[in-house]
Amino acid sequence: SVIRRIADTSSLTTRFFYYLASVCHASEHIKLALHQSTVIVDRYIGSTRSFHLAAGLSKELVDIATKVDIATKVDIVIPDLQFLITAPLKVRKQRIKRRGDPTLSDLWEARLKFDDIVLEHLRSVCDHMIENMGTVEDVVSYMESIVKQRMEEQ
Repeated sequence: SVIRRIADTSSLTTRFFYYLASVCHASEHIKLALHQSTVIVDRYIGSTRSFHLAAGLSKELVDIATKVDIATKVDIVIPDLQFLITAPLKVRKQRIKRRGDPTLSDLWEARLKFDDIVLEHLRSVCDHMIENMGTVEDVVSYMESIVKQRMEEQ
């Protein structure tokens, strides 16, 4: 696939802008969907920032491209809430093995010492951290309660 070729053969800066372009593309769809409902997106701008910072891309470059004031000028929708859903390394490895073919994110996590570096960056941008030890339904229910509370506050 294109994404694997870019990940395997391109410079870190090229990969960052490729992923940032996917954020811009997703943002166009998010804007349309927001007219009809609440939108939940996985692996959006926070992940793009965090993975590339952890991989060693210049913080200055990442900040220039993803700061809220810049992002809104290039028409990227900034999330109202950002959740970090994670699980212990042992659990994640079991899930990856059960799934079979690892995703590109799985491969990045293995290369970047996910628990040490990437999580630190992700924690810095998330509003709520969820330890995913239960079912998908448990996580969704928890997220819904936070979103509902946030909407009531506004």
